[in-house]
Formats: sequence, structure tokens, C-alpha cells
Amino acid sequence: MEASALTAVEVTDSHWQSIDGALKESDFWSRWETIVKQMIEAGTPDQSFQEFIEEKYGAENQQKIKRLALDYVEGFNTASASHISVATLGAMEGVASAVSAAAVFRILNGYDRLADWLLAGCDPQRVMLRLGVIANEIKWSRGGVEVSVRPRAGQSLGHFRAWRAVITLPLGAASAAGRAGRRALQARIEGNTGGRWQASDGICDENRTSLPRAVLVKGALPGSTRRQGPAALGFLHSFDEYFPTW
Repeated sequence: MEASALTAVEVTDSHWQSIDGALKESDFWSRWETIVKQMIEAGTPDQSFQEFIEEKYGAENQQKIKRLALDYVEGFNTASASHISVATLGAMEGVASAVSAAAVFRILNGYDRLADWLLAGCDPQRVMLRLGVIANEIKWSRGGVEVSVRPRAGQSLGHFRAWRAVITLPLGAASAAGRAGRRALQARIEGNTGGRWQASDGICDENRTSLPRAVLVKGALPGSTRRQGPAALGFLHSFDEYFPTW
């Protein structure tokens, strides 16, 4: 941040929970620290987080914290609780706690400023950025790749040649396409390029959305946060199926 002269601000670590239609301060974080300690002390044999949490928090009066823990692990780590390893998760959380990695920061003027700064440091004779361009076809041969491109509207822009092409696809787009769409894309890429395809089946996607501040009416906020406004809420936890953590 110092080199780019961009300002980063820390997001408040306050946790709130929707209980009976009202927002109340949550003790989730202190409870989660206890769960992390139990994971670190679990030792061998390793097990999935689903098995671990069912074993440790199976009592009737522990169902709320169990549900919040499952939602947090699957939402934050974007991994199925039945697959993610307790040993790995415990080690990650232990290291994060030691270096205060739980702190979350935002770039004040938006993340696009970081991309602009990185691009400004590139040699314009060697680096070109083209936005709003569609790749029609990718041809691969040993030692090189050729990409045929065109703008969203208009004639072809010709071909770009390079040693390699890196193809990225957002998990959300892959999920929306469905398995049939991914298989078709896989066949097209492998048929045209001879490259390798790593399927995204089984990988969870973290849902994100942006809401205007006007959505949170100050009159509906908990009394202790009204003076500070919506920014003081930090993390909001609920039992909603699609957005358990806001």
C-alpha cells in the first residue's frame, strides 16, 4: 500500500446476529476461537469438519453454534464441510491468529485503483490491456498460442500471438453454465488447444453482493450502532440458506 500510495481502512470486527427479527450482538467469534483450539488439539486421525462439529457439538443446546460454525467454514473457506480437513483448517486458523490475519481491510477508493497502479508500472511496449474484447478462437501449437479476438460489437481485431495463454473463468459463471456447459467448453478448449482442463465440480462458490447504504435504515439499527451508522455492523450472521454471512 505504501508503494502505491493507496489508503487501506480496516473493517470493524464486530459480529451481529439476526435473532427473532432483531439484530443483536453475537458471541460467535469467541465461540469460534474455542472451536479452533479444539481443532488444533484434535490430533490424529484427521477427519472432516462436518464429522468434527457433529461429534463435538451434537447436543440439542449446541445446534445454533454448530450451524453458525458450519456456515462460517463453508462461506469463508468456500469448501464443503464434509470435505475440508480439520487438521488443515486448524493449522490455517492457528497461523492466522498468530499474525492477526483475521483483520480485513478495504482499499478506500476501490480495488480498481490497485489494478491501475500495477498497469502503470508495466512497460507499454511489452504490455497491452484490452477491455471489452471477446476471444473467438484459441489455437495452440507446441511453443506458441494464437488468439483470435473481436470487440463486443464490430469486426475482428485480428490475432494475438504469445508463448502461453492463461484462461480464467469465474466459478459463478461455471456454475451458472451447468455441467453440460462446462463439458462443452472443456471439449472446445482441448480440441483447439491441446491444453489441459481442470474441472471445478465440487468447489463451493462464495456469494458476494453490494448494497447501497440506503438499504440499511438507521432507525432499524441496534441502538449502540446508530451514531456510527451501517459501517459499524461489520459482519452480520443469519440462518439464511443463501447468504448466511453478510
